Amino acid sequence: MRVDVLVVGAGPAGGSLSFLLARAGLNVLTIDSKRFIGKKSCSGILGYKCLEELPVNVDPFVVSEIKTGIFESPGGVKIRFEGRIAKVVDRVPLDREIIDVALSNGAKIRTGCRFVGIENEKAIILGENGYEKISFKYLVGADGVYSKVRDVLGWKIEAPYLGIQVFSNKRISPEEGFIAKIKRGSRFLWIYPWGDRSRVGVLGKRIDPLMEWIREIVPSFTGKEVAAIPSMPLKSFHKGNVALVGDAAGQVKPLSRGGVYLGVKGAKLLASSIIDSYERDLPVIEDSYERMWW
Repeated sequence: MRVDVLVVGAGPAGGSLSFLLARAGLNVLTIDSKRFIGKKSCSGILGYKCLEELPVNVDPFVVSEIKTGIFESPGGVKIRFEGRIAKVVDRVPLDREIIDVALSNGAKIRTGCRFVGIENEKAIILGENGYEKISFKYLVGADGVYSKVRDVLGWKIEAPYLGIQVFSNKRISPEEGFIAKIKRGSRFLWIYPWGDRSRVGVLGKRIDPLMEWIREIVPSFTGKEVAAIPSMPLKSFHKGNVALVGDAAGQVKPLSRGGVYLGVKGAKLLASSIIDSYERDLPVIEDSYERMWW
């Protein structure tokens, strides 16, 4: 099998990239190691700039809206803000909707299919029917913080942060809306409404002090989810005909480490670079992707 672009990873960055490339007429195959698309561990807090970048309408997946917020510094200073801040979106149906849009524009997808490596310029993937080789013109790793595609490039990343989220029956008042607290030692906590409940999340390097902080805020909670979060962007996002985007490239916000907005933004820049390279029949991805990013 041969494709123009093999995209590894079907999150918002990979799905958006697949949509943009397929819409431009490229033969795109997206694979994902998970059988079911959709990331549960993300907070789902998407600012309005992010909503404008997404290729789909998120309104059917909105759980709540955030119109007020409070930031608290390590010294206890509080800053209150109001306005159109963000929407809280259920990531599972959102991710699937982005993939559906990519499919409707001609992309193909295989779930439960893992990227293993490259041999003789062909991708080795492992799916239900065993190992398979796929020829590609361009390869993109959108496969998260522990990217296998990045491993092929031989690139290392800074040790990732830990993100932990829980559900609480304690409701957030409309006056509070979104609460963010910062502690010394690069720890960050957020509380926000989720329907008739609330979610509490923390970010840091070690799980024990993070869980202790959560218990200080909400002694009783359910549904604990733990995920690795990139600590910072890589210095370079592509090499030859291989590129990285989203969490695989460390494209996250510097404080919250949220990755949807910058991942989708990166997908747009990379799509432009790949389409230009394809139309010029270049054997490598030209470097406008990184120039536009930095």
